[in-house]
Formats: sequence, structure tokens, C-alpha cells
Amino acid sequence: MIDEFARQLGALVTPVPRRLGLAVSGGVDSMALAFLVSKLNSQLRDSLDIHAFTVDHGVRQGSDEEASKVQKNLSQLGITSHVLKMKLEPELKTSPKFELIARNHRTRLLYDACASRQIRHLLFAHTFDDQLETFLMRLMRGSSIIGLAGMNTIGATPQLLAPCQPPLTYLRPLVGFTKTQLYDICIKNNVQWYEDHTNHDPSYAVRNGVRYLLQNPSLLPQFLQPEAVKKRLIQVQSLKQKINHRVDQVLYYLRENRLLSLDLDHSVVCLKLCREFLDLPLIAQSTLLLKPLQRIMPLSDPMYRQSSIQSALAKLGPSCETVTAANIQIHFDQKSHAYIFTRAPPYGDQKKAIRLDIPSPSILGQWSDYHLFDHRYWIRVKISDSAAAPQKISVTLDDPLKYMDLFNETLGPQDWPKSQLVAVQPLILADGVPIGYPTLGILKPMGFDVELRLKDSNGTAENSIFEDNLISLFERSKSRHKKHA
Repeated sequence: MIDEFARQLGALVTPVPRRLGLAVSGGVDSMALAFLVSKLNSQLRDSLDIHAFTVDHGVRQGSDEEASKVQKNLSQLGITSHVLKMKLEPELKTSPKFELIARNHRTRLLYDACASRQIRHLLFAHTFDDQLETFLMRLMRGSSIIGLAGMNTIGATPQLLAPCQPPLTYLRPLVGFTKTQLYDICIKNNVQWYEDHTNHDPSYAVRNGVRYLLQNPSLLPQFLQPEAVKKRLIQVQSLKQKINHRVDQVLYYLRENRLLSLDLDHSVVCLKLCREFLDLPLIAQSTLLLKPLQRIMPLSDPMYRQSSIQSALAKLGPSCETVTAANIQIHFDQKSHAYIFTRAPPYGDQKKAIRLDIPSPSILGQWSDYHLFDHRYWIRVKISDSAAAPQKISVTLDDPLKYMDLFNETLGPQDWPKSQLVAVQPLILADGVPIGYPTLGILKPMGFDVELRLKDSNGTAENSIFEDNLISLFERSKSRHKKHA
């Protein structure tokens, strides 16, 4: 079993990183993972630096005692462990969105714990049983083939990372193991684990209900029997691999011929249509486009919006030139025979919520921390003249027609982009007064500098291949490409 685990881990990352993090809840799956890592470590010439992290959600009474017991069990395996306490406001614990809130907090806690210890790889104990549960849950939601294929065995943290933050890679080396195998590992090696009774309550969460049905197949029709589901899951995963392979081929063609571009300053994606793209099935088209589009979506977790993009692409054509999906406006430009993707202009009460107040750095000439604006741009400021600097610096989105006259000295009327594109560019305010659009090269001197950077895809450099400047899209007579005041 150790050899199989080493093979699975080696297939994800080679060589095995010298420093590893483990996400350990204390249940049988994560304790089996801890045992396997510990056993593998004992066979290596140079020992690994292993840190296990247990998140105490603080929801159930006695959760702190349970976390301490998990630490004790991990110490018996020779693994250094840390308890990460989640601190949530009382009202959030009873929110109908508690699971989502808790997941986001857990993601941040694990990232911060790894980053502070220079850990770049975090292992999770998801099993093949978890994949089956995910398949059925997503089947009920009507997910696409990509979603039905389940969790990736390797990927980046879903947390959006500021430019200065190091990446964190998630590894799931146990997805080829069943829960029964992990029970056997723990029992045969006298590994202690904690059994969370809520995991067996089918009314506690949707996943619990699905798990209960899979464990009681007599309640399921023939086509949803565990063996039938396993067969379908394997078929879907194989189909996903074929789709991804074809997508990679077309993506390479688009890159080589400069047909797909991402304007980093203005948050615009352009795809010049070609037969290679149009011949792809819609599921493959949306898979390809999600790679660059996730960087301009004003969403914290855009990976779940692929079906929306797929539906929008199906509607586009001569009779429907513009559609909106996942807060992205997709325009079919017949003149250039291209799809142009931008952030959809906010409407109504949305505008009020899209505002960020940036604390001014206390030290002259020192950059502030990065702050995420509109889930698209990382922004920071630096005070260059304390006497001229405002008390309050803000960034928002607003109707550009209100402010064109204010900036016509800097940018003539003939140089302005189309109004719907300006409407989604960050507008800087000094003490509530508009002073410019940095992404358009417009910023009145007010004693401070501004830097904006389009978010990356989960902290990776995967989409840097798309970087390009699409000034021609804006129908401007000259480029005013600046990031700083």
C-alpha cells in the first residue's frame, strides 16, 4: 500500500517536495493519509519537513477537545501538527450559507498557515468515494461533463492571491483509494482516528444524504447503484481528458496565431473566430475560454460558471450579438469576426456595493498592502506628497458620462474608449472627488501613486500566455498605457 501511495504521489509531483502540509480533520481518511506520509518519510534518505493542520470550526461543543485529540494522534505518527481556530461571528454560524462561509474561511486559514511556514504543497485526503459523491451531487445540479468528472488530483488553491503572495498547490494522492482501503490501513496499523457523528446524519447536509444512499444501495434504482455510478464516473473522466487534450491543441494554435488575447490593463479578452475554434463542441469552447475569462470575471470562484458561459455561446450569432453570463458581457463583433469579452456593466444597487476604501500608508513613499477590487484588480497606493494627499482614497465603478468633461484636458473626446468599456474601468476618488481612470492613463496629481494589476488565475502564471494589449478595441487614436500616476 505504501508503494502504491508513493506512486500516486509521485505521479502528481516529482520529486516529492521537502516540505509538505497535510489537511487533517482527524477522520479515518486524513489519518490514513498522515500514516502513509509518515511511513513514506521513514523510507527516505532525507527526511521531509511535514506539518499537519487541523481546523477547529468552533461550531460544535467540545470541538477544541477533539482537535487536541487529533494532535495527540498525529504526534504518535511523528508529525508536527497545528490547530487553526476559525473565528466566525455568531450570526454566521446559523446562516443558510454557513457551509460556503466556513469553506472560504478554512481556505484562508490553511493558506496562511502554509505561507507562514514556506509550504508550497498541501495534501488532502479525498478518496474515490468522495469522487462518487461529488459526481451524484453535480449530476443533481445538472453540471457539465467537466464538473461531473469530479475533483482534480492537482490544482492551485481557490483563494485569490495578491501579486506578492506565494502560490499553494493542492494535491489529492488518495483519489485512487476507497474508504474501505483506508479503514483497513488504520485498523491494521493501529492508527487512531476520530469519527464525526454528523458525517453519518443524512439530514445534516446534501453530501451526507448522497453518502447514505451509496452506503445503502437497496434504496437506489439500478442505474444509480454504486458500481454503475463508478462505471459512469470513469467514462466521464476519460471523456474530460479527451476534451482537455483537444482544447490544449486548439489553444496552442490560437496562441501561435495570436487569435486569443488578454488585455491586462483594461480587463478585456478578445477571440478572433477561426474554424479550429468553431469546430469544437460547445463544452470544449467554454472549457478553453474559461482559462482567460476567469481573470476578468468579478467573481471569487469563477470555475463553477462554465455552464453559464457555454449557454451564452450557444445564443451568440447574427441575430444576437451581445449576451451576458457570469457577470461577463460577450459581444460578437461582425466587422472583425471576433468575440469580445468584458466585465458586464453593473446596474442598480450593484454600483453601490462596488466600492473600496484604501487605507493610506502611514510612511511616506511606502506602498500600501494590496487590496482586491471588484474581484478583478489588485490595487495599492503610495503617498508621494503628504501635504497634497487626500484623507481618503477610494476606487469604484460608475457611469463614465458623468466625468468625461473632467478629464478632457488629459484625454480628448476622440481618444475615449466606448462608454460601456469605460464603465467597468476602476475610477479613483480622492476624498470623494473623481480624479481619474489609471487603466486609461488618466490620473490627476493628488500626492499619491496608484498601481493596479489584473488578478491572476488562483495565484498561478498559467494565463500569462494570453497577455497582450488590445488598444485597437478601444478605437483610440493613441495609446496612453500607464499604471502609475
